[in-house]
Formats: sequence, C-alpha cells, structure tokens
Amino acid sequence: MDCNSKSAGSTPVTVSSTVPVSPSTMTLVLLAHFVRDCQSAFAYCSEVKSIVTEWQCFVRYGKILDIRRYKGGPGKIYSLQKVNEMISSYSDAPAAYSLDIGLTSEVDTIIVEVNDGYSLGSYELDPLLYAKLLSARWAELTGTEDECAFDLR
Repeated sequence: MDCNSKSAGSTPVTVSSTVPVSPSTMTLVLLAHFVRDCQSAFAYCSEVKSIVTEWQCFVRYGKILDIRRYKGGPGKIYSLQKVNEMISSYSDAPAAYSLDIGLTSEVDTIIVEVNDGYSLGSYELDPLLYAKLLSARWAELTGTEDECAFDLR
C-alpha cells in the first residue's frame, strides 16, 4: 500500500504488506491506512533506531512537569539538555502535551513521538500535576480560562 506522505527528506513512503509485523511496523502500517484515508495528511518518518529506554515527558506551558520511564530498564539516562532543546524548538506547541523521548543504543536522546495533552493517560504522574496538564489543554481547546493556572499568576 502507498503512504501518500512525505518523510523528513520529502521522499514518498511506501509500506509493503510483506514486511514482518513488529510494533514499530504495525504503527507505520496503521499510519499508512490513516494517510490513505486522509488525503491531505502528511507522515514524517525517520530511519529505524534501536531504542533501549523510553520516557514520557509531560510538558505544560513549555515547562517540564515530570518525566516518567515506561520502557527499558533503570540505569539509563536521557540528555536533559537535548530534551529542553526539543521543547524550546516546538514553536507551535499546544499548552500541554507529552514528548516521548528515547535513548538509542548509540546513547543519543531522540524524539519518539509527541501526543496532545487532551488525550494522555497519567502514567503515574502526580494527580495534581495531571489535573493541571489536562486543564491547560482543555482551556486552550475551549478558549476558556485555565482555572488550574493559579501557580502561574
């Protein structure tokens, strides 16, 4: 099936139904189905990386609320400097989102994916921080005041 999309190098991406099914391949296949059905959508794909550990970084109003490991063993650490650079370079970021980061086998900190704050699970994030994260994005989506932004006033 063809993925009517552009990769980071502006090359069309083709997904073959004969590739072995792994979680990352399944994600790409599902993405290809989505793009096929939404003709105006674009998919940005990168080369395959060997990720040894992954974390979910919760971001609210451009500041890190918390970072939670969800895959891989303890003892590995990401580059906080790179994570802060990723956040500051996201110029049109929503009020709240998660930035999933990975540490590759080459010990490089990379973006795995970004998810909108309105649809995130808490992943053991402190309940008050989780409420503030959801409130920030909901207020932005509805054009209302963020009643949980009392700590920013």
